[in-house]
Amino acid sequence: MKEDIAKLYKADLEYNAANPLFSDKDDEMLGERKEGYFSKIDDQNGRKFLCHTFDNGHCYFMNPNTRKLMQFMELRPDIFLHKFVETYLSNFIAGNPSEVFDQVAVNTQFEEVNVSRGEVLVAKFELDRDENSLLLSLPAFNQPDLGLKLVEGIYRLCKYCAFQMFVGDAAPAVNEALEKAGAVSVEDEENMYEITDECKFS
Repeated sequence: MKEDIAKLYKADLEYNAANPLFSDKDDEMLGERKEGYFSKIDDQNGRKFLCHTFDNGHCYFMNPNTRKLMQFMELRPDIFLHKFVETYLSNFIAGNPSEVFDQVAVNTQFEEVNVSRGEVLVAKFELDRDENSLLLSLPAFNQPDLGLKLVEGIYRLCKYCAFQMFVGDAAPAVNEALEKAGAVSVEDEENMYEITDECKFS
């Protein structure tokens, strides 16, 4: 069995190094970024393990001293939702150069992803992993067409990870576009919308 794990680990090392899905940034939850995987020391019941988590969701535990493989597990995709959002945003910004995205910074943590232009917060994604929901805020986003495109892309990621998606604190033009697209107004929450399969983005 451990020989099979070793073969799978070697294959993941080769494949993920050649086909990295996420950026080269370290991660608060997943650990130090390597070539196609994240590395960290994990503590379970007082025992320390070296944990390697690959972009494809394969996770390996090994002895931190001998580096002997001990266990393999496959993670749910929602573990990576903040990394999917970060990657999508970076690609979205690169593919849509405009005044909104001029000289922006994408910063990610375990529970949120922020997009800033200078000191102005353009977009913010907050994850509630207990409720399996994502809240998108677009406080300085005034291009409704691009806003809808952004919402649609993030919604696909949420659906893939079985998360609900909400949009709040958006510019009036984006709110109007969301209403026309069929987003559901959240009861007792001003200017907050739930994104569902019923939304028509184009």
